Amino acid sequence: MKRKSMSLNVLLNGIKTVFSLLFPLITFPYITRVLSPEGVGQTNYASSIANYFILIGGLGIASYAIREGAKRSYQKEEFQKFADEMWTASLMSAVFAYVCLFVTLIFSVKLHNYRWLIAIYSFQILSNAIGMEWVLNIYEEYAYVTIRSIIFQILSLVLLLCFVRNQEDVYRYVIIQMISTVGIGLANHIYVRKKLTLKIVFSKKILEHLRPILLIFSTTLATAIYVNLDTTMLGWIWGDEQVGYYTAAAKLYNIVKSLINSVVTVYAVRLSSLYYRDKTEYDKSFKEVFQLITGLTIPMAVGGSLLRNEIIVILGGKEYLAATGSLAVLLSSLIFATLGNLFGAGVLLIVKKEKYMFAATLTGTFVNMVLNYIFITKMKCTGAAIATLITEIIVCTILAVKAAPYLCHRGFIGHQIKVIIASILFIPIVLGINQLMIGFWIKLACKIAVCVITYLVTLLLLKDELAEQIIKRNR
Repeated sequence: MKRKSMSLNVLLNGIKTVFSLLFPLITFPYITRVLSPEGVGQTNYASSIANYFILIGGLGIASYAIREGAKRSYQKEEFQKFADEMWTASLMSAVFAYVCLFVTLIFSVKLHNYRWLIAIYSFQILSNAIGMEWVLNIYEEYAYVTIRSIIFQILSLVLLLCFVRNQEDVYRYVIIQMISTVGIGLANHIYVRKKLTLKIVFSKKILEHLRPILLIFSTTLATAIYVNLDTTMLGWIWGDEQVGYYTAAAKLYNIVKSLINSVVTVYAVRLSSLYYRDKTEYDKSFKEVFQLITGLTIPMAVGGSLLRNEIIVILGGKEYLAATGSLAVLLSSLIFATLGNLFGAGVLLIVKKEKYMFAATLTGTFVNMVLNYIFITKMKCTGAAIATLITEIIVCTILAVKAAPYLCHRGFIGHQIKVIIASILFIPIVLGINQLMIGFWIKLACKIAVCVITYLVTLLLLKDELAEQIIKRNR
């Protein structure tokens, strides 16, 4: 299989992610004002419950398939056989997930009021199974993925504005979300069938795949538990309103985290094929993505914390100002969450050390559970954010220590110091502009523009390697 330009892949995936970023930034302020904190909390609590079953349906197959499929992508017959096995495994795990969901909804009295919302969200199990997004990642079909994503996002936006008009339209909102999700799954399936002739197979080979898949799944499930546990426990202890506030803060955090992790996804496929063929090139690529992540997340954390009030007012309105503390804390955890993902997907998964990923995430799950109970009961939604930050730091540290023996350590610290210095300069800039007697939007635009320009100029003056590479590529 002919490899495509990494720069083009990152660009196309970046365009897709930018639209994925803009879409919720447009729709979420609308939804928060139409559905109110209670309505937003209701949908997100239902979504957090459904996510557990969506993960059971996925079973870690996608991560395993990318790793093993990348090795087979140069052999057409071998890759076709592997794809059939993964297709069969996906369908079987989806059926199992629906059985678990059905039993849970019947016997759980606590979920009685949310059962239909959870059932609607569960259509993502089907979409993920038939979509086989991992095939598109291996074939590096980022042009198709970008166009597909934009089309369905526009469709969702139109449906949202037409049919979600008041607090009673909670179900319509969730259904519209799933129309887009299922549509993407069907479109993917049709596209994949142009490249592969998928068929259901039952062989011992599937059982051989099962052990590493379950190990990856254990890690993914443990991660999902502590990622969703804050929303689940917040709703359980304090109700829909606090979940609504937390959602306003977590929305931006999750959007940006998805944006950064999408870059890791693009690199992970290439890193997987490079590690055993060209370790020098692997080290170069890993260093590049590491610098890119820290170069984005550190200034986002500092700048976002300084602009937390403005961000919350834009996303949800003054009604959601109780979420500003949560936003500041979550943006700090962004650094550790994305780096942890890089150490996991970009190193440990490739060298088949999933056991360390599982140990780290299992530790994170127990820590997060205890911290959530301690902080949520006392500090509500801000407490949930603090628990997330501490958990992400612990998990990232464990993953970094376990990944260290497989990495070249040159050139990491110097870049981070330069990024921190450039980001600290945001503080006097924002405080100074706050003193100006100008309108809200003009003041916000000035803060962002001056901070961005100052950040880039400072990195260039400090001769930061990543900044200089970006300038050279764009000359």
